[in-house]
Amino acid sequence: MGRKLTIEGSGGAADSSLSASVGTPTLDGFGIVGGNIHTPEEYAEVGSVAPRIYLLSRMIMKLSGQQ
Repeated sequence: MGRKLTIEGSGGAADSSLSASVGTPTLDGFGIVGGNIHTPEEYAEVGSVAPRIYLLSRMIMKLSGQQ
C-alpha cells in the first residue's frame, strides 16, 4: 500500500488501552478513518473501509504464516 507503519503510544477509549497500560503488546487503530468521534457530527470516510480491511487481513495472514 506504500505506507510505513509506526509504533506510537496514545490513550483511548478502546479496551485495548487496558492491556497496553500494563505493558502487553497490543494492536489497535484498525478502524475506519473519520472524525468528531462520539458526537452528533461523527462521520466515517467510506473510502477508508477497503484499505483498512486489506491492512488487517494482510496482517492476520502474515502473523499466521499464510503470506
